Amino acid sequence: MLARKQVTTSGRCLDSTEPIYYIRQAASSDRWIIYLTSGYYCQIDDCTNAIAQRPHVTGTSLFPSLISPMEDSIADANSKNAFKDWNIAVLVYCSQDLYTGDRADAMVAADGKELFFQGSLILQDWIKELSESFLQNATHLLLAGSSAGGYGIMYNFQDIVSIFESYEVGAELNVLLDSSFIDIPLDFDVTSILKTYITDFNNSICNSVWEQQLCCIRADCMIPKVMSNTKVMGINGNYDWIGWGFLPADEIPPRMDYFDSHAIKVSTRM
Repeated sequence: MLARKQVTTSGRCLDSTEPIYYIRQAASSDRWIIYLTSGYYCQIDDCTNAIAQRPHVTGTSLFPSLISPMEDSIADANSKNAFKDWNIAVLVYCSQDLYTGDRADAMVAADGKELFFQGSLILQDWIKELSESFLQNATHLLLAGSSAGGYGIMYNFQDIVSIFESYEVGAELNVLLDSSFIDIPLDFDVTSILKTYITDFNNSICNSVWEQQLCCIRADCMIPKVMSNTKVMGINGNYDWIGWGFLPADEIPPRMDYFDSHAIKVSTRM
């Protein structure tokens, strides 16, 4: 079973609920999977609609205290995959900002709804909490993310590494990016969207351009720029969980396969 915990943070989900994560601690392992879930994004003009249609990725009120892993998922203790006895911590994506948001205060939509774009703040506070409480004796860390989670790892990677160093987490760190290679059409400009999320956009890595697009949405720019000394495995977007964004509300909170990264299972066979 994976147990729900509240993230120790002042950050809030898009709908102002408190951020959460799930954790399963192994009895005799110092190896950890640190996993960021997926779930699309929203622009300020449609975020209120996103809260109504996608409550499982805009807030945390629907999530239960315990989740049972599905058969053959990465958290299944009986699975034959190589990670069956690893510790697992799963951050639930609820900010709709690709984990880039660092707005200290809420932004107000046209309908008066307060919206919190604090995904980066939540993620970094979560990494601090894990580092202080669980990772001091870790020997191996697999930092994994699916879709938006993968983008969150890339965008925050240097800060994550700095946090590990400040807490003297000396584990071997590897990265797994699942479905973070989505081809965004050249005529789709996300600059204004990311400026909504990021307080100091001009001094962020998103302000640099790679092949006519922002570097931070291009894995082929971000991996060599921020992860050049790290082993990275990437799986393309064919297995993206983006369809979860459009499930009817009565089918959520998620089945355990929401946390089941295809890339992690594939990697165990390589």
